Amino acid sequence: MPLRTLLRSSAALLSLLGVAASVALYITADSMERNGWLLLDSVEGVRAAEQLDVSILTLSRARQMVDSDPRGAPVAAKHAEEDARRALKTFGPYISTDKERQLVEQVNKDVTSYLNGQGESQEVRARRLRSALQATRELVDLNVAQAQEVRALNDTADRLGKTVAVVLAAALVTASLLFVLALRPTVERPLANLRRSLSRFKGGDREERLPVEGPEELRQIAAEFNELADSLARRDRLQLEFLAGVAHDLRGPLNVLKLSAQSIATAPALPPEERIRASLGRVSAQVDRLARLVDDLLDRTRIEAGNLDLHLDVCDVRALVMEVADLHRAATDRHHLEVRVPPGPVLVRGDGTRLVQVLTNLVSNALKYSPGGGAIHIALEGSGEEVQISVSDEGIGIPLEDQERIFEPFHRGAASAMKIPGVGLGLSVARRLTQAHGGRIEVKSLPGAGSTFVVHLPVSGPPDLAAGDGGGVGGREAPLRD
Repeated sequence: MPLRTLLRSSAALLSLLGVAASVALYITADSMERNGWLLLDSVEGVRAAEQLDVSILTLSRARQMVDSDPRGAPVAAKHAEEDARRALKTFGPYISTDKERQLVEQVNKDVTSYLNGQGESQEVRARRLRSALQATRELVDLNVAQAQEVRALNDTADRLGKTVAVVLAAALVTASLLFVLALRPTVERPLANLRRSLSRFKGGDREERLPVEGPEELRQIAAEFNELADSLARRDRLQLEFLAGVAHDLRGPLNVLKLSAQSIATAPALPPEERIRASLGRVSAQVDRLARLVDDLLDRTRIEAGNLDLHLDVCDVRALVMEVADLHRAATDRHHLEVRVPPGPVLVRGDGTRLVQVLTNLVSNALKYSPGGGAIHIALEGSGEEVQISVSDEGIGIPLEDQERIFEPFHRGAASAMKIPGVGLGLSVARRLTQAHGGRIEVKSLPGAGSTFVVHLPVSGPPDLAAGDGGGVGGREAPLRD
């Protein structure tokens, strides 16, 4: 499960439980508040009913005194009547049921009839008074019953609220524990493993790889780190191969230089002129080889830094091809160089020195990767706005899977790397220089049947410099950038 899904699900669950607790608390509090008001109304209703009962009894007592002695207590009777009417009005706000309303109306009717029935018999008036008292007693009983009912509801709501609170609290604690327990195997342990692996890798264990486990995000981090570690391992391996190749390429020319110098320096007398010239020729060829190696290293460094400049001018590619062919024709006696060029000049706008460097790399590779000798074909063609230079050999060839990667810095095919020394920089530099001229390099090859490299160059030069250049000849510089 992705970590974000786990966190979101846990947050949603905890939020849901929190909302449920809030809703339950609100409902319980609201229910208890309503029941509290009902209980208060019932208590006030009991009090008002008892006051009404007392008022009716007082009225009855005062009326009896007036009836027995009309001159005895007229003021007391008048006050009793006022208290009875006031008690009837006081009970009005506490009426909450139809039964209470009927009883209050009955009391009101009986008391009013009692007060207004001066001409009625004593028995009728007494019956009305007993009816009013009975109704007030029923009001008291009814309000007491309501108060008890409300109290029972409050007790039920209280128990329910406590139960819900305990259940939700237990659910929250359980959910939190489950969340922590779920994080331990899915997040905490993978993070600890990541930390330990990173610590070991930082400590120098380059073979250490992160375990791909845990949530999706942690697996992605581990996978990306492992890819980075593999890339660093490949880079380290390439650097070691590069150093080994450089050392090998340096050792060869240096041995030749050493032997050539010793053959002359240790001789009892100076060798014949022809032998000295041959030794100097070998020294010159090896110095040229060393110079090319150093140039390739410097150029690749400048390319990576983005500060290799091109000095653009109109140059004759035909002359450049012939120069490179003559140079390499004199450097080998096992290969036969065939050159096919147009009869007239082939002009392009570019850096002649850099174009010679490109062709030199291609022809040198053709000779190097044709260890058994054979023909090297160099052909120059011009078609409209493009010039094509092809270099073909009859050497070991390049497997299809390596035909694009051979242009990467320090990369060499497995077969060639085992048989032929080198550092794998020449083709990388050649491609970048060709691209800087607005061109491209293509390769066609079959293992065991040789290879053909084709350089395509635009006649007008690099696109970013062709506009506004006016077609003039001038030494304009073009900084090379990746």
